[in-house]
Amino acid sequence: MASIDDVVAALEAMKSSLDSTSNELTGVASEAGETHEALAMLGVEESAGHMEACKSKIEDSIAQFGAVVSAIDEAIQEALAAKGSP
Repeated sequence: MASIDDVVAALEAMKSSLDSTSNELTGVASEAGETHEALAMLGVEESAGHMEACKSKIEDSIAQFGAVVSAIDEAIQEALAAKGSP
């Protein structure tokens, strides 16, 4: 049977992975924004619109990752409280 420490360690690993992915997605969103601007400047409006939609979806994903990280933080706090840690 897994101990609370094992559960907390697993949750911390998940959180770290999600944070890393979120940081990578932030970079991708930035690149998508730059590509959107370049396409708009070149007058390729339809492609620029598609790139803006991609950027928006990436930003939505980042927000969803943030919500999951918050839920993991809550689970960690609950596990530590159940263990009796401060």
